[in-house]
Amino acid sequence: MLPATELVVGRMYALGAFGSGADAAAVLAMVTAAVVIALLRGQQVSCGCLGKVWER
Repeated sequence: MLPATELVVGRMYALGAFGSGADAAAVLAMVTAAVVIALLRGQQVSCGCLGKVWER
């Protein structure tokens, strides 16, 4: 559900549907919380942003 929310908010923000970045900041807070929870559970978090460059 989180990726879908990110896409919707990103698209609306790009189209100028938001007056401020409050909604984008809320999505960023949700993503940050999800990463923190995963790290606290001992899971390895990989965004895949740089492909195999950062893989261990």
